[in-house]
Amino acid sequence: MGTATRRRVRKEYEGALRCLAPYERRIIEMRLGLLDDQEHDVKDVAEQMHLTVDQVQFIEIRALRKLRWGHGTADAADSPGTEPRNQRGTSESEATLVTKGQDDKS
Repeated sequence: MGTATRRRVRKEYEGALRCLAPYERRIIEMRLGLLDDQEHDVKDVAEQMHLTVDQVQFIEIRALRKLRWGHGTADAADSPGTEPRNQRGTSESEATLVTKGQDDKS
């Protein structure tokens, strides 16, 4: 993705990214190069965030789904493929994966 395109994407998605949990936002920003104009591969993101590659891929897919289906809105609970979320905006399976990954890295 070129620098001009990346800037445009960042501008368009700044508001949308606010509906994501901080770790989801960081993964999307790193993967798309929105932070430093450099796209990071899944392995790099996993190492920097102390997660497994599978966890990063899972969280990235969920975050993109949130963005696509507008999970920051009241209608989000009715969108396909969603799980109930806790007060921090994390589903039970996401919380389990993140916790498990932290335990594995210790």
